[in-house]
Amino acid sequence: MNPEAGRGGLLIVTIRLESGQKLPFLMDCGTSGTFFDKAFEPKLGKAIGTNMIQSWGVKKESKVYVMPKLYLGGVPLMTGSEVQTYDFGGLNFNGHPIMGMLGYDTLRHYCIQLDFAAGKLRFLDDEMLC
Repeated sequence: MNPEAGRGGLLIVTIRLESGQKLPFLMDCGTSGTFFDKAFEPKLGKAIGTNMIQSWGVKKESKVYVMPKLYLGGVPLMTGSEVQTYDFGGLNFNGHPIMGMLGYDTLRHYCIQLDFAAGKLRFLDDEMLC
């Protein structure tokens, strides 16, 4: 977990793609879907549609793609079937552009434990805790 999380900063996780590429993603349980930055569109393949999204009262068109496999460390994440793109406008973390955001479609599969003292974020199986 990044040290700024919970201390006025955004919560950032490093997501890994099947290719091994690592990408900084925001975590946002208030966002319904998972998004990649628009700059990543050429790597997502052919768009399967478009969707209107609303961010801070502004509506924008977003392209929709088949969700690639995402990993947290070596563990595959349960995700939705689709991902959208969004222009994160140069938002960066430690000099690296934010390349996406994990939303509710992925986060709903987990009980997430934030251990600020240890600086750790744990994705726990939600069915094992009930």
